[in-house]
Amino acid sequence: MPASSRKRNKGKDRKAKQLAKKEDNERADARDFWRRFCGIIQCHHGCDSSIISDHPVSSFMDQFIINAQIKEMTVHQNLTNLFKSHTNIWNNQSYRKLGINILINIGVNLILNGDESIDGAICTAKSILVLERYVGTNDIGSVFDSRVVRSKSRDLYIGTKKY
Repeated sequence: MPASSRKRNKGKDRKAKQLAKKEDNERADARDFWRRFCGIIQCHHGCDSSIISDHPVSSFMDQFIINAQIKEMTVHQNLTNLFKSHTNIWNNQSYRKLGINILINIGVNLILNGDESIDGAICTAKSILVLERYVGTNDIGSVFDSRVVRSKSRDLYIGTKKY
């Protein structure tokens, strides 16, 4: 019996290491993506791509890209997830502003990059809108349901698919 438990534990450890490695690779790919789009077309719209890897905003942006691209979450799902996991960003105005500046630069570069990126630019614009309109409430749903966010979101999605 002890031999099989040891074997099972080694298998669990191996799977945990594989999962951790996969998550590290996803995070590295996400970081490469957003940093590349911060400087792809030398039009620096407030993006400080020099922020260090362990900066809270860097972690926020990594998770934002993972949620959007790998997990294919909608904007609402993505920001709700980030609201729960990165409260330090939502509650710190300078961190939120840095995140918004990075998203602005990404969105501009997505638009300048071509038509196939327009859906990503729209998702980025809605994310910026929600981050700008957050005023310290403990309920992200109230931001999504606010009149301004609903009105501007509707304007963004005219003629495109809904998210």
